[in-house]
Amino acid sequence: MNAIPLQLTVTDEPRAARDSRTLCAEIKWSVDRILERVAATDADQLAASEGVAVLLADTRGILTSATACLGELTRRIEAANATTLAHIGDAAFIGRFALNALLRDFASTLSDEQSAEAIRFAGKAHREASRSLRVVHRHCCEILGCAVHRPYFARELDAALETRQAYAALRRAARRVEVPELKDSLRHAMTTLAVVRARPCFPKLRAYDRVVLEELFQRIRGWLVSSSKGAHDELDGSRLLQEYFNFVEFALEVNKRPELVEHDIELINLGLNQLESHPVASVQPLLAPLLGRDEALDALLNSTCDTQLLRDELERVLGYIGGERHSEVALRLPLQDEPGDRN
Repeated sequence: MNAIPLQLTVTDEPRAARDSRTLCAEIKWSVDRILERVAATDADQLAASEGVAVLLADTRGILTSATACLGELTRRIEAANATTLAHIGDAAFIGRFALNALLRDFASTLSDEQSAEAIRFAGKAHREASRSLRVVHRHCCEILGCAVHRPYFARELDAALETRQAYAALRRAARRVEVPELKDSLRHAMTTLAVVRARPCFPKLRAYDRVVLEELFQRIRGWLVSSSKGAHDELDGSRLLQEYFNFVEFALEVNKRPELVEHDIELINLGLNQLESHPVASVQPLLAPLLGRDEALDALLNSTCDTQLLRDELERVLGYIGGERHSEVALRLPLQDEPGDRN
């Protein structure tokens, strides 16, 4: 009699594990279908080619599909009592909550006439849908033992890395802007903004950043035109210069984007691992995508330094952005396939 419960336990546990893996695979398939759609859509390009009305319809469709998908997989996990997938259900619940909030905002605030605001909102909605689905995708990959599909992450990460490089260059240039003459300072400031506007990555900047930068550029140019006619206001000019410096500081908030934080933690871990057996000079190029994350680290990446100094700086930055050192993660990443390689 005592053997019966033991026999049931032995046969039921593998079946439960298989059922959970099957459910996980089905969840991943559903999530990946929507991720493919999100990854294939660019808000700016769609608005330019098809118009704002089409963009809004597409955005509503993505939000609705992603919300329904996350809700359904949560229900399936609860119904199956799949405790091993509970963290996927939790991630889906959080993502669905965020997307429902965006759907409410969509219904109450947007119209076809609000082109700039519509493009900005659509970009935000696409990013949030992608982020929520990617979390589930990553958890599923961990359970199934398969590789995370990097193309789902590539476009946003590419844009964020290019944006950071542009803003880091702007910050460096801004240090040379202020000179004794206010007029010359504003002229230098306008030049640095013009350089950002001329960068190939400018269309990839988030809509809000582009609008703010463009407005600031035009206002500074207007003030300089008035100055050349002797009709300028020193106080207004001083305020404009301060707004410029505020924008420069605000721009580096790009480093808080989740995709950059995730990328940087992974790359720093890889760099720390490589420093165990490689010379600093060979590791520095690997860490080049980190430029713009931290000025002290930037200085070391652009100069000759010893291994311990770079290691200490990487550990400091890793702790600052909330990461932990996981050498076993870095060991699984070959040098030729480091984060940032989107081939």
